[in-house]
Amino acid sequence: MKDVLQKINEELGVLSDKCVFSSKKGMITARVNALYSFEVCAKIIGILINNGMGGTVVSVDRPASYIQKVLEKNRISLENIYFIDAVTGISSQGGETLNIEVFHPEHMSFLDTPFNLGALDEEIRKNVKKTKTSKNNFLLLDSIVSLIFYNRVEDAEKFLASVRKISEEYNVTCIVILPEKNIQTLNSGKTMCEGDIK
Repeated sequence: MKDVLQKINEELGVLSDKCVFSSKKGMITARVNALYSFEVCAKIIGILINNGMGGTVVSVDRPASYIQKVLEKNRISLENIYFIDAVTGISSQGGETLNIEVFHPEHMSFLDTPFNLGALDEEIRKNVKKTKTSKNNFLLLDSIVSLIFYNRVEDAEKFLASVRKISEEYNVTCIVILPEKNIQTLNSGKTMCEGDIK
């Protein structure tokens, strides 16, 4: 995990002053200025892929199809990335259907809602098993803040504890993006990702 964090820090470039990384209990937390959250997230995915890793991206902040488009535009290979989209389903509730362009549908799973953390946990476990081809795998959660928006904090804490266990069990690098309002708050305080999660 230290090697991965070092690689991210080396290659993040001008975005490095927009975030603060910490690593504890098998999880890397990227505390990011909210204005640059998606940009940093996409850059981290690109760094991991360009360094021979593959893995699962859990999208609870933006539709996975949007993340795919941005990665494709930046010439990041999608071949070794699986997406779990927990937000598109909630966007299409009420009978509306969304016209979604997906580059690799075989690498995509959609959940009806981000409110069902049990289903999200199960889908993560299934995808991590599927992508487990070597020790160079990652699991990236695009926004813990969005997850808390849809769920109680206590439930999100339990979910994160489970995600941490999954990453340890399958020896994958777990990265959680934590958008914060301004850069000053990035340097102070503890988050649920860094604290002891029961």
